[in-house]
Amino acid sequence: MRPQWATPYASLVAELEHATVDASGLPARLDTETIIGWDFGNGTSASYLGGTHAKSLHTGPDGQQWLFKHDSSGGARAAAEAEASTVFAAVGLPAVPVYRTIVGGNHGSVQPLLSGAVHFPASPGSWTQVDVDAIVRYHVGTYAVSNHDGHPENLLRASAGGMVAIDLGQAFKHCHEDALSLSYNPVSRTVPHSLYRAHLAGALPAGVKLNVAAAYPVLTAFERIPDAQWRVMLHDTAHTGAKAGMNWTNAMRGRAAAKHGIAADNVTTEQIADAFLDAAVQRKQGLRQSFTDFFAGELNIASAPTLLKAGH
Repeated sequence: MRPQWATPYASLVAELEHATVDASGLPARLDTETIIGWDFGNGTSASYLGGTHAKSLHTGPDGQQWLFKHDSSGGARAAAEAEASTVFAAVGLPAVPVYRTIVGGNHGSVQPLLSGAVHFPASPGSWTQVDVDAIVRYHVGTYAVSNHDGHPENLLRASAGGMVAIDLGQAFKHCHEDALSLSYNPVSRTVPHSLYRAHLAGALPAGVKLNVAAAYPVLTAFERIPDAQWRVMLHDTAHTGAKAGMNWTNAMRGRAAAKHGIAADNVTTEQIADAFLDAAVQRKQGLRQSFTDFFAGELNIASAPTLLKAGH
């Protein structure tokens, strides 16, 4: 006999699966080799956009405006941001496509600018149910790639109305130490955390609620990515990051030493990269359980265990 929760839950999931890729007006993703071959010219400063890394605006061969972000780590941060945007696309989450490349002899990343887009509203009191569901899906994606920089300026309301992620430049930065918890929030005002606080305070607009089923399509999409493919998708992040000594390097060095039974000083960069990918696979494999525990524990949502039942 089908459990009582299954019919309405399955109906809601079907609706959400259709909503996963919204009408965001995103430009089509291009082949990375195409982007690498493009000449973006000298460009003009885009320092007014803020942030800690140098930025410039360029007109691409396609006639569109592109943003270049300089990467002083030799391409490691650019690789992480580019591969995080690829991950978002793979699981149906709207995000501006990012590509790792070299412009003017400098390592970095390029991304097309969206016309007509505005920053996503910061106040939960202005969010619709569609917004709240999109934030939940977005949070699954950001936790999967350990990006904890989802403040309102890093989300756009596209001209078509959809919520679009930009600036995934902190992807994997804290992967060695982060947690899926309200108490872990390095930026302090991320949009997902604002949602969860509003939920607990009963401060969402009338008729709008935090719906755990919104997470289902993205969790399922991650589970459908084979582990071997996942490792390929994050290859450059792992290997350029290990060589550049990114934040997570020492932690992964320790994991590699334990795995191979050798001293930490004898661990190679290849082994560090492999340990990073092992950890990334574990994160992907545990997403459904992690979000079920988070929704049920910290957010006190009684229906949270249905995520596990739907996953079987």
